[in-house]
Amino acid sequence: MPLVGLFGRVTGPSPGQSMPDWLKHVGLWEFFDVALFSVILLGFSLTGHAGLRLVAGVVCANALLLIGGSYWLLKRANMSSHRTAPPRTVVRFVVTARVASAILLLVGLPIVLFAPSAGRWDSVYGTMFYMLAVGEYIHYLFFKVNMRPRELRLALSGRRWPRARLARELHRARARLARSAAKQRAADLSKG
Repeated sequence: MPLVGLFGRVTGPSPGQSMPDWLKHVGLWEFFDVALFSVILLGFSLTGHAGLRLVAGVVCANALLLIGGSYWLLKRANMSSHRTAPPRTVVRFVVTARVASAILLLVGLPIVLFAPSAGRWDSVYGTMFYMLAVGEYIHYLFFKVNMRPRELRLALSGRRWPRARLARELHRARARLARSAAKQRAADLSKG
């Protein structure tokens, strides 16, 4: 869900655009957002308006955007090489991303709320960047926030709320691990 970019293209490829190209586009925009937010933080720092609140908000947002950008580009690399990542690797990546992000957000929250402020803009922008990080966390690891019109209609009707991409990857990888473990047990039983 890149903040900066062509918003019509963040829910999926445009007509005629290949999936690997779209994944590259979204991943690179996530990294561009990290650079942009870092420049914004630098600008506030140079003018003396950046305090701990803004730093904590930007660090949280950038960390989540780096996880997202890495996911998109890794997925593109897997598609381009016509292979899938080993299920254990997917499970490790998603679980590590989920735990590390949760810890970062838990540590960042009291800083954004209670650290001494360098002024009104430090508080306002620190909170905005922190809320962006929370939104990215939910969007990547639990359920989709940015949906196509059909998905939005289904979600609003109460029938189905689309699971987040990383949550789907985790579910698929765990299912593949369970299937391979079941096959291994069946093979072991047939031998013995």
